[in-house]
Amino acid sequence: MRKSARYKAILFDLDGTLVNSTDAILESLRTAIQTSGMRAPDRDVLRTRLSESPGAILRSFGVTTTLLFDRSFSERLDDLQPCHPHLPPVLDRLQAEGIRIGVVTSLPRARAQAMLQATRFSDRVDFLVAYGDTVLHKPDPAPILVGCTHFGCDPSDTVAVGDMRRDIVAAVRAGCLAVGVSWGVGTSEHLRLAGAARIVNDPAELLDYAGGA
Repeated sequence: MRKSARYKAILFDLDGTLVNSTDAILESLRTAIQTSGMRAPDRDVLRTRLSESPGAILRSFGVTTTLLFDRSFSERLDDLQPCHPHLPPVLDRLQAEGIRIGVVTSLPRARAQAMLQATRFSDRVDFLVAYGDTVLHKPDPAPILVGCTHFGCDPSDTVAVGDMRRDIVAAVRAGCLAVGVSWGVGTSEHLRLAGAARIVNDPAELLDYAGGA
C-alpha cells in the first residue's frame, strides 16, 4: 500500500461514510410502515437491515411504494449531519492539495444531491455517481470505474472509501485502494474481510493519500 504516496482522486460512499442519515432513515421507514396501516418494528430491528434498500425493507412489510418514505425523509433533511466533524475540513484540505473528490452512491441522484446540499458537502464534491448512472451497482465495480474515468485517473491512482462490505468489494474489483471507515454501518472486521487495505478512525488519516500532506 502506497500509504505516503500521492493519489489523484478519492471516491467516497455517501450514506454512513460522509452523511449520517441513520436516524432519518429509521424514522422514515417507521412512518411509511405506520402510515400504511401496519405496526412498525422497533428501531433496533430496522437498524439490523440498513444494508438493504428502503424499498426492499418496506416490501418485506407489505409496503409496495417508497413514496411515503421519500416524503418523510425529505422532511428530515435538515437533521442530517456529517458522519464525523473532521470530514468537512479534511475534504477542504484534500481539494486544496489537488485531490479530486467524488461520491459514488447507490442512492437516486435527487436524494443524493439533497443530502449533499443539506450537509454542505456539495461544494466539496467534484463529481457524483448515483444509482441511475450505471446498469450495475456496488458491489460491481462499474460505478467506481465511472468515477475514475470522469477524473481521468487509473484505478490504481484512486482511493475508494466506504463503510459497508459492498463499498470495499467494488473498490477492490475496480483496482482502487479500498479504505474502510470505522464510523459507519459495517464493522472493521467485516470491512477487512471484504478486502479493505486500511480502516481509518478519523478522516484526517485520509490526508496520507495526498502525499503526506
